[in-house]
Amino acid sequence: MLEFALILGLCLISLAMISRKYFSKYKGRELFSAAAMLLTEKLRRTVIFDRLKQEIRKSGTMNDRRAEEETEKLISGVIRKGLMALLILDVFVIFLVLAGKDGGGTEKLRRPETGGAPAKVNLTLKNGSSEENFELELSPREYDSEEFRKMADKAADYLEKTIKAKNPDLTNVMYDLKLPKTDESGTLTIEWISDDTLLIGGDGTVYSRELSSAKEVGLTAVIKDGVHDTERSWKVRVVPYSASGWVEKTEDKLKLLEEESRNKSEIVLPENIDGVTVRRDTEGGISMVCKIFIFGVILIAVYMILLVNRVKKKGDARQEEMLHDYSFFVSSIVLKMSSGLSIRETFISIYEEMKKHNRSGGLYEELHFVVNGLRTGRDERTVYSEMGRGSGTGEYSRLMSLIVRNLERGNSNLLELLQKEEKDAFSERKQRARKKGEEASEKLLIPMFLLLVCVIGIVMFPAIKNF
Repeated sequence: MLEFALILGLCLISLAMISRKYFSKYKGRELFSAAAMLLTEKLRRTVIFDRLKQEIRKSGTMNDRRAEEETEKLISGVIRKGLMALLILDVFVIFLVLAGKDGGGTEKLRRPETGGAPAKVNLTLKNGSSEENFELELSPREYDSEEFRKMADKAADYLEKTIKAKNPDLTNVMYDLKLPKTDESGTLTIEWISDDTLLIGGDGTVYSRELSSAKEVGLTAVIKDGVHDTERSWKVRVVPYSASGWVEKTEDKLKLLEEESRNKSEIVLPENIDGVTVRRDTEGGISMVCKIFIFGVILIAVYMILLVNRVKKKGDARQEEMLHDYSFFVSSIVLKMSSGLSIRETFISIYEEMKKHNRSGGLYEELHFVVNGLRTGRDERTVYSEMGRGSGTGEYSRLMSLIVRNLERGNSNLLELLQKEEKDAFSERKQRARKKGEEASEKLLIPMFLLLVCVIGIVMFPAIKNF
């Protein structure tokens, strides 16, 4: 994980430095400003850029050029913040990895608390090109020595096959014995009694390393079913232990290290033992640092999506507001044109009235943009078409299309079409109001449901208490 984090950090720093040096036109104050603008430039021809541009057009009154500038600003800002957050996360991960190791290159293994179950740690032993896996069992933390009482449940014929473990037979015992707690079916319990616990412990541990010559020890299994019990005895011949290779020698020293530190909460794992490299094997699962990194990347992605989604929410709110004012807008156009005003004069008159009454919102901003364009001499068709596209709603686009077609081809029944549009707009407004009421009633069901649960709890509590 440390190597990956270092490579990622180096790539991010290199990206920032190279982009600032070779793309000076994109320079900015922040570290990743140039890189963000460069990546934004590469996204200009993609579908993502076009969709974001549409959402930004919905969120405010602007022409195509301004919409492109705002889209570039949004994308570059999201990329810049995302890269900076990724760099901070990478530095944090490197710190966590380095903090998990002490200055001597060792690693600490936490022992289970007293009374807990033994923990197994996978280790990799490496000696030159040779590599072996070893599973070290960490016993629970102990404050003093105590005898382990073993209850077993095995039939005699099953014990004959299992107790010798890695030993060839019971006449040449060098390694620990396997003393089951139960029989194969799990119905009987077994208790083990050793005549010499200094050589064979009640848990099957064989202390053959302290022997200078072979010695026999009696081992007894008391088989019980809760009412009856029977005994089965074996004569076990313990021979002096001798390690045959570097793997066995390393395993012995690791076991000895574990036994000597049982009164401590942690065991310091050496970096190597007699030239054999020892490291914790984490291939079987994802390390905590790796999980933190993955979670951090997910948070960064969610944060970037929220930044983009904020623009979409703003555009949706503005569209909803403009749809609410659409019926008023169409009615005002019909009223003004019925009194003899031209389309140009109608738009200016509606704008002046809204300005006089201190109206605000999306419709006022669009009319402000249209009136400024008309007063500066811009083509009416272009101005009306931009309003239809900038609103982002089908209703305004349809209305502006009617007006533009009238200017291009002439249409004697424009007022009649606008009156029909006025009726449709009023009907749509009533439908939207009805839909809002239904949504509000559905939201009220949530507190009603919670109140119902509380009432049921109040009624049932005395009955349950006195049951």
